[in-house]
Order: sequence, then structure tokens, then C-alpha cells
Amino acid sequence: MIKDPLHQEETPYELLGLDPNVPHNDILHALPLFMRDPKNRTKIPKAQEAVRRLMNPKDRIVIDILYYCIREVKMEGDDHADLKTRLENFMAVPLLKEDDLFSDLKRGDLSVDFREIIFSPIKIRELTKYDGLHDYKLEMTFDK
Repeated sequence: MIKDPLHQEETPYELLGLDPNVPHNDILHALPLFMRDPKNRTKIPKAQEAVRRLMNPKDRIVIDILYYCIREVKMEGDDHADLKTRLENFMAVPLLKEDDLFSDLKRGDLSVDFREIIFSPIKIRELTKYDGLHDYKLEMTFDK
């Protein structure tokens, strides 16, 4: 993950000297290493709070979403390519004729446009461990 350049404040990862993709177990080992350095004595309460936040799956997800890009931006081709040519598709509005806008209303039988909606209840369980957004998946169980 890449830190969002608009967020200048120090994140828990930066305070502890950790990579944002660090596994869950390595977070626990970061605090003793941090405490061994004498210049960090004044920051120990902050470091303890940072470890607590990173160990809590909900807090860690919030930190990752607020301060880091979820996916790295992949640029195709040359890094010095013209930005205007890359954004051309986003700078135009498609032109649709009136027939294209109302084409579905020309049919006489509207019953094909209606169908029964079937709702399925789902269960969402809480995370017990979180190792970064690249491994995060929402698991849903459908009741039948």
C-alpha cells in the first residue's frame, strides 16, 4: 500500500517503523523493539496505543482506508505519458439519440420487465484477525 500524500500526520505504522502490509504477528514484536531505543522513551504511550489500534481488526481497517491507497495505481507504458490523453475518456459525455433513451418503452408487453424479487438473509461475522486490505474478504453465509 502507498500512503495518501494528502495525509501528513504520522500513522501508527510510521511511528512503529512498520510496513502497512505487515502480518498480524509482527505488530506485537514491534513494540519491544521500539522501547529499546532510548530516544523513543517519550513516545512509548503513543506506541502502545498504536499497537493496540493495529491489533484491533476494526481500527486497523479504518487506518488503512483513511491513510493508504487500497490499490496501487498501475500506470501502463511510459511514466512520462501525457496525462490529458489518459483522461480523454473521462472528459466527454456520451451523446445518445432520443430513440436510444426510450428504446425499452417501444415494446407493447411490459410483463417481461417485471420479475419477483427474492430476498435472502445473510450473516456477517466479525473479524478476529486482519492482515491488510489485500487479504480482506467479506464472507457471507446465505440462509436457505
